[in-house]
Amino acid sequence: MIKKEILKKLLKEIEILKNKKYGFLNAGIPKYKRLFGRDSLISAWQLFNIDHRITKNTLKFLARYQRKKIDPERDEEPGKILHKHQIEKNFILKNWIFT
Repeated sequence: MIKKEILKKLLKEIEILKNKKYGFLNAGIPKYKRLFGRDSLISAWQLFNIDHRITKNTLKFLARYQRKKIDPERDEEPGKILHKHQIEKNFILKNWIFT
């Protein structure tokens, strides 16, 4: 493949993985259509020069749900970021996992 074809394919695959509502990258389609905290952040950082909006949207989403209290049942502590969660129509924060 030549460079333009590779870039075109890459951009198409990024668009497929992008969460349409929140703009971060899903971990994989169809089985892992969800955000994976640090993994999503690393992927977004690596794509900064290709689409900086993915980085911005990932940071905004993770910051919005960054923990502020201690909850041993959910391994929640101040400053921890979301580890994984599948975004659904009526998602409930109490089901999220933090590590």
